[in-house]
Amino acid sequence: MKTKNNIFSSGLAALTLLASLTASDALATRPWTAARPARYQATIHPLAPARMAADAPLTVAPQAGLTPKAAKAGESQAVVISEDFSKFAAGSEEAPDMTNILNSEGAIMQDYVHTYGWAGISIYQAGGSCFLADGTQALLITPVLNLADNNGDFVVSLSYRMQSGTGNFKVISGSAAGPIAKADLDATAEWQDVTLEFPGGVSQTVIQFYGDAPAFVDNISITQVQSGEVVPDVLPAPQVSEATGITATGFTANWSAVEGATAYLLDVFYFENNEKQYVHQDLEVQATTHTVSDLEADKLYYYSVQATDGTLTSAESSMVVVLPLVADLDTPEVLPATNVTSTGFTANWTAVDSAAFYEVDVVANLPIASAGTATIEDEGFNGVDMGTETSPAYHTMQGDLNAYTRYPDWYGVTLMLAEGKVGLKNYAAAMGAYSMLYTPVYQVSGTPGTVKLSLTADAVNCSAQTELGVVMVEITETGETPVGDWQFATLTGTGQQLDFTLGACGSYYIAIGFDDPADPYGTNAVVYIDQLKVTQELEAGAVLSRLSHMATAYNPSVDITVQEELRNGMFYYYVYGVSFGANGQFYSAPSDIMPVQLPTKAESTVAHGLRLYAEPGQLTVVAVAESEAVIYDASGRAVQAARLAPGANTFALQPGLYFVRSGADTYKALLQ
Repeated sequence: MKTKNNIFSSGLAALTLLASLTASDALATRPWTAARPARYQATIHPLAPARMAADAPLTVAPQAGLTPKAAKAGESQAVVISEDFSKFAAGSEEAPDMTNILNSEGAIMQDYVHTYGWAGISIYQAGGSCFLADGTQALLITPVLNLADNNGDFVVSLSYRMQSGTGNFKVISGSAAGPIAKADLDATAEWQDVTLEFPGGVSQTVIQFYGDAPAFVDNISITQVQSGEVVPDVLPAPQVSEATGITATGFTANWSAVEGATAYLLDVFYFENNEKQYVHQDLEVQATTHTVSDLEADKLYYYSVQATDGTLTSAESSMVVVLPLVADLDTPEVLPATNVTSTGFTANWTAVDSAAFYEVDVVANLPIASAGTATIEDEGFNGVDMGTETSPAYHTMQGDLNAYTRYPDWYGVTLMLAEGKVGLKNYAAAMGAYSMLYTPVYQVSGTPGTVKLSLTADAVNCSAQTELGVVMVEITETGETPVGDWQFATLTGTGQQLDFTLGACGSYYIAIGFDDPADPYGTNAVVYIDQLKVTQELEAGAVLSRLSHMATAYNPSVDITVQEELRNGMFYYYVYGVSFGANGQFYSAPSDIMPVQLPTKAESTVAHGLRLYAEPGQLTVVAVAESEAVIYDASGRAVQAARLAPGANTFALQPGLYFVRSGADTYKALLQ
């Protein structure tokens, strides 16, 4: 394997499709960033949308008062999106209201737009128009639009003016691959109306509006000729917003209108044993708001909505919790597990006021029985059941892969999904974000040995210059540091087996990316990864720790079923409360950890083995007959050797994880 010098940055910020454009039309050499993005939204700060370059490849001259081309027979001029900023009611053109109206992802809050998804930087209300507060950063962006119809030709109409004096106002269309076309508009302090014909629309197009000085924009409309009668296969799901008028026994549910819908189906429910209990299910409502009353005062309620036209029914909206926005959240108090069996347990904790739900993380501590090569990870991505290499499905811009992997904590940036494989595609390279796959975090006790990684790679639409890069990142109390340089392998086709030796580390994850210099905008090149295996040389008695479960719960307990191959391990769990504030979703601090020991072999075969009782400061080993035993700590060091007498044998020990070996059998115990 080759190595090369690399540049490490402080990590990737959270990405959204609304921010998938760049201020530059040319890319520098790909920076090889190893740091895995922050896991929780409370610590993720989304990357702000960036202005597209003014010198876009194609210029569209403004034509004031231009009449759109007449539709031919069988065609219609359809409005794709329009916004009159009537909800920007505060302030005035003389004195704009400078109150923030953007959420933490840069999107305009639902209450201020007719169609959710508009975004921006430094934009404010101005009495029914949008004020762009400066000429350097201020930016207004449409939602992502499908403008691929009519050969990509579409029309943009708008009103605009400068705050004072004269200047230049820009309207630029683009996609994840970069700018497509632009209009440079001469602007004065007087309102001007303009209609512009744009080419090059694609299935994921956004349009930006900004000036070279403070400016106003209003009455934006985007239309496109559509061939034949347009009948949607499904209605879009409504955009829900927070409940209002919340009392002890009621609230008002709110959502956006859906074009073509004649009614809405409202579900109101609470959770019991983490299962929905409906107060209303498919309650038909004609309006976009509904007041619910006569609820029980001691329950936490949720709602969701579907749109219907009498024939078609949309997908269910996201779920809204009926809670006022909160500024802080207490930490749950973890409680002992119950219903502990050989296959799982119930995790428990105290309820937290104002928590919308809880995340429960379970860690497995797996003993290494003998020295040698231990398999740390063996992931085939068999859970990916959508897409193909010729027509892949898009994963989220940034997020976990828990729905597709056997164990949780895999993470990715701009990934593709294709029939049991995960694909890397640099489609957000134009904004400086590159596709990455991150393994879970692994920790091992004792003296760690060499880590090796193997995987199968398929290079699709890649040039001969394409390279896959791999690096191991060590996690310590002070931060994350790459272990050695990135290692690179040139990709030559499909089904290529790659092997990397990454050094020794006791707490780490592995970062994987790729680069195709011939495809700087990530338009075509994709690298699919399959059969990824991580191994490490470990001592006998070492313990591997990894997340085995990440569960969501709506009540203060959740059932955990332990994977069969992990049932010889020890477990602990901890809990986060999750709620919503003015800047979106946030997490409480994690609870303390709660150890769990599944029943040992001794408990089911008492007549032929041992029974262990762990108490503070001591371990009691009950033997059926006289026998020899050795007690090892978690690092594999022998701390006691004894001849057991029939009955109870007590050993004074410090808190920790211990293994008792007697004959061919090994038992485990956790002392607190």
